[in-house]
Amino acid sequence: MPAGPSTLADLRKAGVVTSQEIIGAIDVYLRDPMAGPYRFDSGHPITIGPDEVTWPLIGSRLLPVR
Repeated sequence: MPAGPSTLADLRKAGVVTSQEIIGAIDVYLRDPMAGPYRFDSGHPITIGPDEVTWPLIGSRLLPVR
């Protein structure tokens, strides 16, 4: 993946992912917590867990999901 936005907020601000895609990723997790990483249309993956959203490439905490 090319260098660029490194957080979910950066991806959203840059228009790489939409709010609807983020909501969709959370919906998938809520329907099946064991579904594994979600991949946005842009190809960026995100792993959603019960306490946080993590960026697999750098493993940083991005956004509490409560």
